[in-house]
Amino acid sequence: MQLFSRILNAIKAFCFRERGLVANIATCPNVVNGPMFSLVLARRPGSHNRKKAPHAKAYCVDLVNTFIQRYPKATPTNAPLYCRVYYFYRKEEHRDPDNLSKPTLDALCNYAYLDDFSVKIRVAGSQDVGTMGLHLVDLTRMDPEIVDDFSNYVATQDHTIYIEIGELRSVGFQIGGVI
Repeated sequence: MQLFSRILNAIKAFCFRERGLVANIATCPNVVNGPMFSLVLARRPGSHNRKKAPHAKAYCVDLVNTFIQRYPKATPTNAPLYCRVYYFYRKEEHRDPDNLSKPTLDALCNYAYLDDFSVKIRVAGSQDVGTMGLHLVDLTRMDPEIVDDFSNYVATQDHTIYIEIGELRSVGFQIGGVI
């Protein structure tokens, strides 16, 4: 069954790219030219409430290593930014999304940005893909370079983290409606 899900997700990812839907990144509200950085990790995230636990430290190390591997020439910015941190899980995990984003922002300081104060808008969420699936997830604006990894991780791993950081067009806030 897992192999079937993995193949199906790989086909979906290919179809997204072939239809040009993933290239639609620039239409995202308040975003300049799509995400500057997007990462996907197949692991359980660290939590702000458990930041001294070995698991939380390992999360930060994995996150920084993944960032450096994907963006070896990145220069930290102090431009106004937005950040999205989404956690997808198959096993029962009750994680407060707010506690997921803080260790992520702290870990990427001096790699993606000079100070996490630059992150003006932060969106965090979690979804049980074991029960709910991905029907509430829109992948059409995902960076094409990580679609395959994301699809494979969500289909085969118990824990997947998606992180996106981009420059804001303005520091305005949207009131009303769903992001």
